[in-house]
Amino acid sequence: MTTSTAFVDESLRNGLHLCGVVVPDGRLGEIRAAVRSLAHPRTQLHMKSRSDRERVAYLRGVAGMGLTAAVASRRARVGENDRDLRDDTLTRLGQHLAREGVARMVIETCGQDDADRRVLRRALGASPALVYEFWDKSEVLLGLPDVVAWAYPYSKKWRSYVEAMVTQVR
Repeated sequence: MTTSTAFVDESLRNGLHLCGVVVPDGRLGEIRAAVRSLAHPRTQLHMKSRSDRERVAYLRGVAGMGLTAAVASRRARVGENDRDLRDDTLTRLGQHLAREGVARMVIETCGQDDADRRVLRRALGASPALVYEFWDKSEVLLGLPDVVAWAYPYSKKWRSYVEAMVTQVR
């Protein structure tokens, strides 16, 4: 059985969109090299403050890697805050990835790691099959979900580049 790792990042545009891009563990080195090549001369893939030309190149490059992604989206209801949205989308994404047999979920570390751990422990149980870890942004593969999460809610034009690789998590 092939194990895989989901790299997770979010976009806060028109709600919260939490994206996990799944990379088979046997392809981690190959995909890291492809991401570095795609990002060159920059050090990482990141959609903010990029030209449209760069964005198109990133989107085409990521879509052409033969990977899959899952996106859990949610807009705030009256009285809800970003943490409420994150709890819900993280729960749904984590449960989806676990059902899909993903072995590890790598989330970009931020000031919410402790709260995220509590949410995932509640969602997945004390001894989950899906291991979750928090890595800093120096991991180039965290650029993959940044690209997809940026494009997915932005517009039909940008979404069209990655739509074929994305499963919308309900």
